[in-house]
Amino acid sequence: MKNQFKYTVIGFFMLMVFSVFSGMVETVFFDNPLPIHQNFEDNWWLLFTSLLIAPIFEEWLFRKVILSKLEKRFSFEMSNVISSLLFAVAHLDWFVLPYFLNGLTYGWVMKKTNKLYSAIILHSLYNAVVILTAINI
Repeated sequence: MKNQFKYTVIGFFMLMVFSVFSGMVETVFFDNPLPIHQNFEDNWWLLFTSLLIAPIFEEWLFRKVILSKLEKRFSFEMSNVISSLLFAVAHLDWFVLPYFLNGLTYGWVMKKTNKLYSAIILHSLYNAVVILTAINI
């Protein structure tokens, strides 16, 4: 349990650094990225989906199913890159860098803790931070 907490916390800080880095890359290379503003207070289904359903489904699919199957043929590193690329593309956003880096982090945390729920918790925490920064106040 101690390792799971440790690697989840490390993973969370990695996600925050990657978010800042991705934001800087997007700002430098692409003119004025559009800010995302959602009124989550009035859309509980979107909030529920973002914090619970998506992290559970996405981590199960991209880490438990895809990453685990790829690891039977390739190294963890190669498998994590491939599953993270698929994770990024599946989000249907033209700027895939943050999704790719997040996917790498979720895969790394799952590998270190050997627990899918560590990646799910981390994914939910990250989505919560994104939502809190996107809420119209």
